[in-house]
Amino acid sequence: MKTTLQRTIQLFALAVLTVVAVSAQGLHWKTTTTAMGKEMNNEFFSMPKMIKTVSDDGEIMVLRVDRKVIYTVNAKEKQYSETSFHEVDSLLAKMAQKMKDRFKNIPEAQRKMMEQMMGGAGNESPAVTTNTGEKKNIAGYNSTKYIIMQGEKEMATVWIAQDLKEFAAMRKDFEEFSKRMMGQMPGMGAVVEELMKLQGFAMETQFGTMMTQVVTSMEKRTTPASDYEVPSGYTKVKSEWQQQLEKTDETE
Repeated sequence: MKTTLQRTIQLFALAVLTVVAVSAQGLHWKTTTTAMGKEMNNEFFSMPKMIKTVSDDGEIMVLRVDRKVIYTVNAKEKQYSETSFHEVDSLLAKMAQKMKDRFKNIPEAQRKMMEQMMGGAGNESPAVTTNTGEKKNIAGYNSTKYIIMQGEKEMATVWIAQDLKEFAAMRKDFEEFSKRMMGQMPGMGAVVEELMKLQGFAMETQFGTMMTQVVTSMEKRTTPASDYEVPSGYTKVKSEWQQQLEKTDETE
């Protein structure tokens, strides 16, 4: 079973993709994400206002922007959970505040080192994006390399496929969710603003040493709306996010 942190990383990886572009007609793609020394493989299916991810352990996560809810489905146990965007926002905000509080109670040298590892927590200086002009083929699509800098620090490297720009009509459906999700990451506010300016599909993204995500395959595919629903007969349980939120509330 995934931990709250693992699910949050998975959701963050999803936000990286949806903040740039998704398809109005339907897309199917696969990614490999490396974070905290672990590799995660995910399969994605998208339609307007809906995205489904299937992880390599078989767990299914469905993002329904139209309902402002996230379903997590465990087919093996025939269980599912339902978490509202508001609950995810609340938990991420509490986690971010706890992190800030911890910084106040550690030596300054150690605090600065931790902030650097996290990509400049608390540093909201303007970010600038540079088109390097460098190109490479990723999963069959020509992609251009962009670097996002914040001061002298390289915050993100993104490879954008312009050939997929015709699939960007659904972008507005996910912009608000992606911005809210990624905006909770320490020091990411200005970087998110730059990401949202990029037109095309993020085929490869690297956030310093924190996370790297690569699209390994991509195709246009329409999936029925029923694929984004919880199967009938499944038992509803509390999500990991809800359980963590309750624990956080108890300690306040």
